[in-house]
Amino acid sequence: MDSNQLARVLILGDSRTRSASLLTWVAMEHKSQSRRILVNNIDVAGSYDMHYVDVNAGGTPCRLVGAEPDMLAEPVMSALVRSTRLVMLLAKSAKAGKALADLVNKAPGLFREKPQLVCICSEKPTPAESSVFTAEGIPLHQVGDAMNFGSIWRHIRDAIVSASPKPPQNPSSGPKKPLSGNTPADRPVTAAQTPTPTTKGINMANAADSLTTLMTIDGALGGLIADYASGMVLAKTGGGVNLDVAAAGNSEVIKSKMKTMNALGLKENIEDILITLGTQYHIIRPVLGKAGIFIYLVLDKAKANLAMARFKVQDVEKSLAL
Repeated sequence: MDSNQLARVLILGDSRTRSASLLTWVAMEHKSQSRRILVNNIDVAGSYDMHYVDVNAGGTPCRLVGAEPDMLAEPVMSALVRSTRLVMLLAKSAKAGKALADLVNKAPGLFREKPQLVCICSEKPTPAESSVFTAEGIPLHQVGDAMNFGSIWRHIRDAIVSASPKPPQNPSSGPKKPLSGNTPADRPVTAAQTPTPTTKGINMANAADSLTTLMTIDGALGGLIADYASGMVLAKTGGGVNLDVAAAGNSEVIKSKMKTMNALGLKENIEDILITLGTQYHIIRPVLGKAGIFIYLVLDKAKANLAMARFKVQDVEKSLAL
């Protein structure tokens, strides 16, 4: 379908990775079933990674555009969201969601018509906060886990369906037999059809095995496999640090180093990045041959053999199923 015919939905997050992580998950889920998803990255003013996903949501073809508040002032946003009729606000708290709503309402000339706003927050709103949203006619949903993308997506899909124009009924057509499942893009596959879960081309069962191998390394405290384009954790184990925060932070480290290499004209791949702390080693290793994926390992400095650990991380990288 022509992109101009797609319903536009703006996914506005209150953090740098919230909307991008969600869209990465949506693309992964639908691509594994329908193979109809395109994910594109647009470089805005050389400083932002913007994502948009073309997807069928409950029978409505639409384009989900992910952004953060600072992006609303960028000229490219107008072309992407000019005809937006629905804005989903993703925030940690209802207070942060209200700030996003105020920002959207004050964005001059960004939308052709005033869009409908729907807020999803991960913290339970107070009665006073809920009453503010009710008074302004903004639906407010609470999802206890900010990483529960399945639940967040269901709220978004329901809002898209509710906001979509309803086709006129043909009285002469008579009642139709209801479908046994949802729309083709959302219909669950049968057990015989269910593939091994994958994301960004990584076999997740294999990823879990790889992390188990990482934890056998002397001094290993925790590890993860993540997508540095969005900061989304694909698999994790152990501890030593907050691994979700580490995934987002180290994603920025990799992207910053890659920009520096481009500025220096270095046409080489990053093998690994080593960060030495007082009590820990942190190893960051991009996966060769799979752009966007990296392995991260936290080691106890007193117990680890650094040379051996780097060698084993390299072996784990080679063993990842692509």
